[in-house]
Amino acid sequence: MTLGKRIAEHRQQMGFSQEKLAEIIGVSRQAVTKWEADQTLPSSSNLLKLAEVFGTTADMLLPTKTVSSPDKDDETITLTRRQLLALLEEDRRLLALRRRHTIQKNVLSALVVLLGYGFFYIMGRIIWCDLSDISFFGWLISVSPAGKHSYLYGWLLSSGMLWIALTVSVLPALFGKKAFSLTTLIGFWLGFGTGMLFGPNPEGDAYGFGHYGWAIWGTIFLLSIAVGIIAELLLSRKSTPKSPPATPSEL
Repeated sequence: MTLGKRIAEHRQQMGFSQEKLAEIIGVSRQAVTKWEADQTLPSSSNLLKLAEVFGTTADMLLPTKTVSSPDKDDETITLTRRQLLALLEEDRRLLALRRRHTIQKNVLSALVVLLGYGFFYIMGRIIWCDLSDISFFGWLISVSPAGKHSYLYGWLLSSGMLWIALTVSVLPALFGKKAFSLTTLIGFWLGFGTGMLFGPNPEGDAYGFGHYGWAIWGTIFLLSIAVGIIAELLLSRKSTPKSPPATPSEL
């Protein structure tokens, strides 16, 4: 199948008229007509735009071999082959740059979320852990929180829920789920603050040592997970291009 036929096939699958495709790419309708008739070849930049619009890559649009018509001389055929090779190379280079940029953004997002949890950990150590008569390293990892207001912070550490929540928030960020990661980080902080404020039980119920902060935190954090999943679904739908239905006049 020639390049022109591939362009026409993808255009029809997307439900675009030649006019609509030309408008998206930024060329005239006559240019699209000539591409599909294999009378001319799109430039490297236009072929990459076509690949992006069709949700594919430039090499998937290119024909498996260069086909020449009888009225084309050898010089024209050579230039066509060179152009196809240049398009492939440019496509690979841009894909590599996009992957690298995406990885960098994901790592940065994960670091931001990690810092949010790290700040919480250090803040709790400063407020509720005594640094006297102990090394800094011991204070950082081994001293248990003390004080009547440190229950929820101590429970998050002793139960391991702090590290579980951190993992739940940070790992998705490495895979581009930034909305989910930030939502669960906010949920963690909101749950902790609400649990600290409303968690103490005035009646001193033995269950939970008279403190319901763990239940409040857990409920809010689980809700933030659900909200994060919904946010990611909405964002994925928003970022997916919708193909307009083809009308008879356009086909």
